[in-house]
Amino acid sequence: NLDPTNVGALLLLGDMAFEAGNHNEAVTRYGSLASRSDILDKEDAKRMLMRYIDALARTGSTEKAKTSVRSLLALAPEDPNALRRAARVYLDAEDGAEAARLYAEIREKHMDAIADEDKATVFLNQGKALRIAGRLDEAMGPLQEAADLAPERIDPIEELAAVYEAKGDWEEVVRIKQRRLDVVQGDERGRLLLEIGEVYASHLKDPTKAAKTFVAALEERPDDRRVLTRLMKLYSEEKDWGKLIDVVLKLGDGVDDPAQKIKYVQTAAGVAARQLEDYDAAIKYLDRVLELDPGNDKAIKDSIEVRAKKGDTGELIAFLLKLADEAKDNAQKVTYVVQAAKVAGEQVGDSERAIELYDQVIALDPDNMDALQQAIDLREAKQDHEGVIFHLNIALEKAEKAGNDAIRVKILEKIAKIYLDHLDLKDEAIAHLEQAHKLDPDNDKRTQKLAELYASDGERYLAKAVQTQLAMVRQNPFNPEAYRTMRRLYTEAKQADPAWCVCQALYVMNTAEPDEERFFRRMRAETAAEARERATDDDWTHSLMHPSCDPLVTTIFRLIEPAVMARNAKPLTALGYQHAYALDLAMHPYPISQTLYYAGGVLGMDIPMTFQNPNDPGGISFLHAQPPCIVLGATALAAELPTQAAAFVAARHLTYYREGLYIRHLVPTGTGMRAWLFGAIRLIHEAFPVAEELETLVTENLASLRQTLSGPSREQLSSAVSKLLQSGAIDLKKWVAGVDLSADRAGFLVAHDLEVACEMIKASDEGAAAISHRDRIKELTLFSVDPSYFRLRQRLGIAVDS
Repeated sequence: NLDPTNVGALLLLGDMAFEAGNHNEAVTRYGSLASRSDILDKEDAKRMLMRYIDALARTGSTEKAKTSVRSLLALAPEDPNALRRAARVYLDAEDGAEAARLYAEIREKHMDAIADEDKATVFLNQGKALRIAGRLDEAMGPLQEAADLAPERIDPIEELAAVYEAKGDWEEVVRIKQRRLDVVQGDERGRLLLEIGEVYASHLKDPTKAAKTFVAALEERPDDRRVLTRLMKLYSEEKDWGKLIDVVLKLGDGVDDPAQKIKYVQTAAGVAARQLEDYDAAIKYLDRVLELDPGNDKAIKDSIEVRAKKGDTGELIAFLLKLADEAKDNAQKVTYVVQAAKVAGEQVGDSERAIELYDQVIALDPDNMDALQQAIDLREAKQDHEGVIFHLNIALEKAEKAGNDAIRVKILEKIAKIYLDHLDLKDEAIAHLEQAHKLDPDNDKRTQKLAELYASDGERYLAKAVQTQLAMVRQNPFNPEAYRTMRRLYTEAKQADPAWCVCQALYVMNTAEPDEERFFRRMRAETAAEARERATDDDWTHSLMHPSCDPLVTTIFRLIEPAVMARNAKPLTALGYQHAYALDLAMHPYPISQTLYYAGGVLGMDIPMTFQNPNDPGGISFLHAQPPCIVLGATALAAELPTQAAAFVAARHLTYYREGLYIRHLVPTGTGMRAWLFGAIRLIHEAFPVAEELETLVTENLASLRQTLSGPSREQLSSAVSKLLQSGAIDLKKWVAGVDLSADRAGFLVAHDLEVACEMIKASDEGAAAISHRDRIKELTLFSVDPSYFRLRQRLGIAVDS
């Protein structure tokens, strides 16, 4: 510290650090002296430089070491130890050419000064330097001399082998390494054998010698996993599967980790199964895996696959059921039983066993539709129709719980087909088809099938047979076949009036067969209906009112009619009429008057006041007075209409005077009727939205309704409006059409002749009704064969058999 340049102190400190093995410290101390070695004694300088070079080499400072080597050689060019130290530095730096030059100089000038035990090292290093320099042939001589001088050393042998490896002379590599085998034992011998085996396997392509050598290495080092792994690879490449399995199992026996042991045993099982097709051995190995790890999914899967390939289906089924018994998870248990069932059914052909197993699956997993379908398929294949129905009923119950109506329909149809085609149980078939029809009423094919079944036993199924035929008629109103089937059903049931009514429809459609036409003509009336009873409100509700005429809308219009009359109708005198001039229709001499009187009696209606007006060129018209009246114009008074035609006109006109229907003519436009209806709704629900173009009209109507409606009428209106809003969209056009169609029904009832009614429709102004002539005739034809019409005819006493 007092004199950092003190040479003696630096040298002493460097020597102390070097001898203590503190090479970094030695490098620091000697480094301060290296450039001033000339001030040291020559021997001290030489010793210092040699130690400095060693310290640099040991600390990885190869380039600095080479620089110092030059200083050392400059100081002691003929010193053998300096030359050896310099050559070693170049050798460690992979500078083969310079190292070889220095070792050649040493051999040429200084071998006598080198101890015998060090000469082998000089030869060895010279050969190594020559190999690094690429002078392979020259390297072999020094290396052979080193091996001869020190036969107990392995490094000359290894270096010779490296030279032959570089030359690609693998036979010589083996020969050189085998020389060493004679003088080594234990681990060292095992290592040499492994290296020789690699040469045989990888370079000489001699698997036999390679395997023999690896086995010899394994005898020296029984637990060496490298040897076992190399043997496994070799046997695999050579497809020596039996020996491969032995090696793999030995590898497994040598490990303590259960997962690793399992891996080796599974490998052995895979080789046994795939390569050797030794399924028994594979099963044995896989069973060993399952003993170690009962839940090993791969081993379970492989065990199933191997047993399947073995072809012993009984053993496979037993194994799967054993797995199912041991499984803790219900889903896994189901999986195994399903597999067992598939083996029994598809491979063994034991459908009984398969069905039994699928039943177990269904018990474990009631929602397993696939198992249920498999059981059904197996029973179908056996033609076990009752068993199929049993399982289909289970499926039906599940579909019902799930709310899946589409599946329910399919199952019901399938059950029906089995009952019909295989068990000859028509009643059960019909019952199931009917259930399907309730869920899906628009299926034409099913409707046709039901119709056929009903028609096949009309005596038992008359009502249902007729209903299905009617459904078909509604789909195609002018198809005569369904009508003809109905006629046959009624004829066989000895129901003359319905049979005659259907014949009437066929005649009007011009499709009646000769016997049908004869029957129709023989019983056809030539006068209006000679009713013995009056129609009641119940008759109107359930027969005469068309379904399109929404009763809720009718009720609302009935309740608000007084307010509408107050706005739209005028006093009788203001219209030029007086009560005193009202006609006594029963005594009035004109046929139309008496027909009106008679029609009112049949329809159960009080006839409005009726006036005649010869100055009115029209026929029967509405007089929007308070109360509503009828006006008979010149045409009505002068016309000589046949009785039945007059009855149709009179009865149809009277229909509009029923409560709630009169608004159809009192308010002449759809917009006007809509404004009154919306006004009624607004009276109950103030927030009801209305289109902008209707707002003014609705507001005016609402004011009138508030003045007119109160007490019970308002309560009734509230109930009707609430129900109407809950029922969905309001279709006023449909209601208007329904009123017109109801009027057609009333006219037809009283006229007592479908042909006359249809002709009167055709002769009328098409714009006077909300629907076309064709649609009116279609609807009236359908009504003419409807059971509600038949019942009304019987009640009124106008049926052909009355």
